[in-house]
Amino acid sequence: MKTLRLALLGIALLGTTALQEAWAQCTETLAFETSLLGNQAYVDSILLVGDLDELIVNLDIVSSGGSYAGDMLVYLYAPNGECVVWGGWNVDPIGDCTDLGTGTGGAWPGSWNSSLDGFYTAIFDFSTSGLGGAGFWIVEVVNGWATSTGSDYDLEFVFSGPCAG
Repeated sequence: MKTLRLALLGIALLGTTALQEAWAQCTETLAFETSLLGNQAYVDSILLVGDLDELIVNLDIVSSGGSYAGDMLVYLYAPNGECVVWGGWNVDPIGDCTDLGTGTGGAWPGSWNSSLDGFYTAIFDFSTSGLGGAGFWIVEVVNGWATSTGSDYDLEFVFSGPCAG
């Protein structure tokens, strides 16, 4: 009887551990700085495992040419081959990514339609987007105002859901 109880306890503990791993929620940050003229791009990546629930974008921008925060065009590529794009002003997206709203500020919050230097934040719900997988998550940012004379971007992309891989 004692052996049976120990075996059942062991099975219960293993099941709990597996369940916790299956429901693991992590927060990982990709941070970088770049300076971009109109239509220039910068690419960076982070190694993660899991499905994306939410993405927070934190931008500290200094624009010498009057660019708006919302002029920033963003591509997000997941390891499973899915991708999304949003933002920008007059630079058209390329490729087959799902367009969440591009041109004239796109899917950014209304407060991003400003030429004021400073800090901007946006939160995106990707819980039903199908973005996931194990491998490199690639972020490409483009100065989406074609004639911009330049902007300095200090960026954080905070991934909620996938864990460090």
